[in-house]
Amino acid sequence: MEKLLSYDKKVFVETGTFHGMTIKSLLAKQGPKNPLKSIKSCELIEYRSERAKNFLEEFTKQNLEKHVNPTIELFAGKHSYEHLPEMVKDINEPAVFFLDAHPSKPEEIIKEALARGDKRFTIRHIISSELKVILSHHVKGHVIVIDDVDLKWLDSEVLSVFKHFNVLDKYNFYLDCDKPNFRKDKILFCEPI
Repeated sequence: MEKLLSYDKKVFVETGTFHGMTIKSLLAKQGPKNPLKSIKSCELIEYRSERAKNFLEEFTKQNLEKHVNPTIELFAGKHSYEHLPEMVKDINEPAVFFLDAHPSKPEEIIKEALARGDKRFTIRHIISSELKVILSHHVKGHVIVIDDVDLKWLDSEVLSVFKHFNVLDKYNFYLDCDKPNFRKDKILFCEPI
């Protein structure tokens, strides 16, 4: 989480709220000298979003002082790439995007969709669709961090989107492996030059 805060950005956008632990970690580690002003996160499964909302409301009441209490907006019920246009419409400065909306523990609805061959639920489709929204945003220079990158599709599904928007040469890319016990264990950092 320190790495996500090290970018000196005031806006944090996350896809894949799940339990709200990423937001909690960011809130707990931010300092009064450089507090976040806005956090936005989305979750496909509505009950997860509601659970995260309750968890984060309780956490902020008990742990945060007024000067480090950013606006938190949670979005639920649609795919992350369907929420992103609404989430970014009022962002007028470079932000940190943490892309983590791909299925980790698929619910029945996701399992059924994948069994039918519905590509909207595949990690590759989700990430490339999210990137298209972010890279077409009117503000340039966003930091993009992608969790669970698989090297087998890194070029075809991630770097190809940067190429399509003619910004491949405007970013530095590096992989970090902080979860060596998982099959998909890479975190890709896309940092503007």
